[in-house]
Amino acid sequence: MGFYVDTAEMKKAVEEYQKLSKTAQSQLNTAKNAMNGIINSNAMSGKVRQAISADINNNQNAVLVGLKSSYLAVEMELHQAYQDFKGTTGESSDSAVLSEEVLIKAKSDIDKMKQTYQEQVKSFQSVYSSISDLISLSASKSDFNQVADATKKYADEIIKKVNQFDSKQGNSANEDMIQSLNIQIKSAQKVGGLSYTDPRFLAFANSTALADNVQAFQKNVTEADK
Repeated sequence: MGFYVDTAEMKKAVEEYQKLSKTAQSQLNTAKNAMNGIINSNAMSGKVRQAISADINNNQNAVLVGLKSSYLAVEMELHQAYQDFKGTTGESSDSAVLSEEVLIKAKSDIDKMKQTYQEQVKSFQSVYSSISDLISLSASKSDFNQVADATKKYADEIIKKVNQFDSKQGNSANEDMIQSLNIQIKSAQKVGGLSYTDPRFLAFANSTALADNVQAFQKNVTEADK
């Protein structure tokens, strides 16, 4: 099956995701504020407070911030992909529909029209030939074939450009971040039942690897969004 792209639907999908993204980011902010409220409360003290604070800062909040940045990154990627698609294919309309099957059928129809036209020209030439002794008349010259070939070439170019666009879409830094967050969540589940003073929990809670990666990712996304 070939490609089928409705640019109006693509644009609508981008806009719908933008709305969803903003709602999700707001909810993640609320969750992060709630986590910070735990850190700032007076309900904990001593080593337990230190362990929980470290876990929230290095893991819980890091995941929330990572998710928020990922939502924004996907939003930006979708918008950019839409713009890149229009730029790569040369399709500036927001309501165009590009279908490989339709384009291929159009090329086939053009070939059929060329054949029909050529048969018609032969018929004209036959008629002109039969009355050539009566009137000086030459067969009509037309650029039909030239236009038909140019149209086929244009259809080929659209197919080629859409395929070029598809081949350019590789893995993004956002996919790597989401994978890292999933790994972190699974790791958190493994230590979830441990005591806050357990060395295994403390090692997990005090690790800043994810928080550092999220901070760098957030910085890149924020700068790209300017």
